[in-house]
Amino acid sequence: MFKADPAALGVYFDEKLQRGAVLRIEDYPFLSEPVRRPKFFVVLNRDCAQPEIYHFLTTSKAAKYKTLSFHSFGVSIPAGVVDCLTAEETIVDCFRLMPTFRRAFLLEQLCAKGISIYQPLPAAFMEQIDNIIRRSRTISPTLKALIT
Repeated sequence: MFKADPAALGVYFDEKLQRGAVLRIEDYPFLSEPVRRPKFFVVLNRDCAQPEIYHFLTTSKAAKYKTLSFHSFGVSIPAGVVDCLTAEETIVDCFRLMPTFRRAFLLEQLCAKGISIYQPLPAAFMEQIDNIIRRSRTISPTLKALIT
């Protein structure tokens, strides 16, 4: 696979990696699944220059998500709000804060064309996400300060 020069993409990466940005990684490293697959996620960091990037996953299986006991921890994004989310409805799953990505890993993935960065979610949707984070009993106050 062709790899671009990290220095050439660094400015683009720094500009696009921002709070609320929607990213698609080709081989998402699920801890509970041996198979890697493409996955969209939303960046949560207030300061994306930090070495660790926090995120929530998305799912296009909105009807199934709404049957789960923790469905109130989801934020519904209608089609057309972000160009890359083409399902009729996409849910940002705010129930589980996923293991962080190293910022350097995301840049490497961008250079290897293993990741795409899209526009950020509008502020109203990020506000809904922030409200869920603030109510969370599983996210520490220190971490909440970094991501809300």
